[in-house]
Amino acid sequence: MGFIPNQDINPDDYSLPKSVNMVKQYELWIAYWRENPHRFVKDYLKIDSLKPFQEYILYQMMRSHNFMFLAARGLGKTFLVALFIVIVCILYPGTKVVVAAGNKSQAMKIVTEKMPELMDMSPILKEEIKGNMRTNMNDDKANIEFINGSWVKIVASNQGARSGRANLLILDEFRMIEYDVYSQALRRMKANRRHPKYLNKEEYQDYELTPEAKQWEG
Repeated sequence: MGFIPNQDINPDDYSLPKSVNMVKQYELWIAYWRENPHRFVKDYLKIDSLKPFQEYILYQMMRSHNFMFLAARGLGKTFLVALFIVIVCILYPGTKVVVAAGNKSQAMKIVTEKMPELMDMSPILKEEIKGNMRTNMNDDKANIEFINGSWVKIVASNQGARSGRANLLILDEFRMIEYDVYSQALRRMKANRRHPKYLNKEEYQDYELTPEAKQWEG
């Protein structure tokens, strides 16, 4: 699936300045991993314990505007959601993620249990996260901050839920969230797409994004 980045540009090609060649290599790898998130988990995060069905679910999560995952207990739903958050936050700098659940403790498991578990499995993930993760839900500060500007905020699923604007809204155990809370509070958080800085450059003012790109930026 996709292309093999290091076959598209030869790092020993001296016709390009080394810095330019390296940037092009980064661009190719990022494009490849965005199309193949399960490979990003293996190649970059060095996590090779995913089952094929989990790889398929991650792929569909990245390709879908709206995704619903129904599964029995013990199948690792929260773990997979946490891994999905990591993938998006690293590959799409500046992404704002809000996580809500019918139960506060359930939503906070992303921070208290699953992220530490992922960091134990992937030492390089520790370098992607800025400072310490926070378990406080009583202010507007992010619970998890990434060095590239992405962040994750855990909110309570009630009418008082507030967290500014988000690019990605995750509802864990969504059947326990009242519809009025979703429609009047949570859904309003996802008001706009991620806006990467390159779109502010003059040469991109009339740039037409592909349907796939519009899912994450615009």
